[in-house]
Amino acid sequence: MLVTSDYAIDKIKQESFDFNDYIEAVYTVLNKDNNAEKALELIDKAFTLDANHKTIQNKLRLMVSAQSSTKDIDSFVKSVIQTDRFSIWGQIRAARNFIIGTPEPKSIDTAKAILNYDLEKRPGNIQLNLIFSRLYSEIGDFVLAAKYIKEAINKSKDENQKAMMAIMLKKLQSNKNINIIPGFSGEL
Repeated sequence: MLVTSDYAIDKIKQESFDFNDYIEAVYTVLNKDNNAEKALELIDKAFTLDANHKTIQNKLRLMVSAQSSTKDIDSFVKSVIQTDRFSIWGQIRAARNFIIGTPEPKSIDTAKAILNYDLEKRPGNIQLNLIFSRLYSEIGDFVLAAKYIKEAINKSKDENQKAMMAIMLKKLQSNKNINIIPGFSGEL
């Protein structure tokens, strides 16, 4: 491991690293020294080794936490989507996490950046319409959220999925956030 038992970064072992070690080192640096600049350097090393969902999402989390400009975040999202490093499922999962803030931080702007480029590449995708519905529900635009969920319902051929989305549509039409489930405190 790149991080030692006393939570220091073991520079000797950096020759035998993997991306997970760098991600662990990132959060060690943040928790121990609160050094966002160093953490961003480490996440870039993880990203260079393996630009997968985990490294992309962690880099985005760090950029949001370090208060990187919206332009920088948008540019990073666009680059990973254009190079097909970020799968549709990875994008939807990352956007959902930024919408509901699990794990922290919550960032609607970052979720929009992730989804907008994907919608350009994959118009009409049911899951994208569903996650856009969640995004607009979270910010209280229930009319736009309902529009997206209606599109998803119209495109779906799965009756069970349509029934689930119809329940969500009723909540939206009652001006209720579909990301909140009464009595449930876990991640959606």
